[in-house]
Amino acid sequence: MDAVDGNICSGGDRVDARDFEGGRNRNQEPLPSLSEYIDADEYSMNHPRRGKVLIFNHKTFDDKLEVQLRRGTDVDRDKLRLLFGRLGFSVDVHDDLSFWQLRETIHKASRGDFTDSDCFVCIVLTHGDEGMLYSRDSKYRTDAIWTPFLGNVCPSLAGKPKLFFIQACQGNGIDDGVLVTGREAIDSQQVLKIPAHADFLIAYSTVPGYYSWRNTSEGSWFVKGIYEIFSRYHQTTDLLSMLTKVNHFVAYNCISNVPADQRDRKSVV
Repeated sequence: MDAVDGNICSGGDRVDARDFEGGRNRNQEPLPSLSEYIDADEYSMNHPRRGKVLIFNHKTFDDKLEVQLRRGTDVDRDKLRLLFGRLGFSVDVHDDLSFWQLRETIHKASRGDFTDSDCFVCIVLTHGDEGMLYSRDSKYRTDAIWTPFLGNVCPSLAGKPKLFFIQACQGNGIDDGVLVTGREAIDSQQVLKIPAHADFLIAYSTVPGYYSWRNTSEGSWFVKGIYEIFSRYHQTTDLLSMLTKVNHFVAYNCISNVPADQRDRKSVV
């Protein structure tokens, strides 16, 4: 058996890459402290502050991008600001940022101290392609949103939930749906290593390769579901169960209305 940084790895685990160096704390910086017991079944939500929410709302874009005005996105923005404010979060809203402004805002947030916070939330409302999102002036990789909050980059969020909600298309595929018949329902301290990518939840409004729907007057289906389900169940239901309800809400209650268009009467995947 091989021992690596105090963690016993049975069978001699190796990485499938050349010239890999383990992520040792070379500068001997203070190690982040987990806010809950290692074997806890749920995250601690008893810190002095609930946490911060960043909302990036994109409605208008530079002409060179050749994408349409996102009518209805301000409805989503306002619903989310109201929802997370009610849940006790500090909410910062940013409208129509350039990529440079967006990147600086994210990196500034990632340098913050989240020691007294329960979690962190980031929401992006924009156009997108598979693996890409749009700022006001350019496209950028989706992971640019969340990599600054990895545990080895933002240590005060290590071991805490980091939630990302992305309302954007991931392609131009459309889901025709399928017709089905209805059915009625009858305390000692220890040093340990956790993955830098641990404790992330990234929720997309659609699956890779497909459109994501937005009503120009009522906002997107995905955000409407989040607002209604979270408002109703946040005191009694865990996050993953609420997201399952959001998925059910969108799948069974929303259908496109685009007359004289091939996208009329389509569903969300």
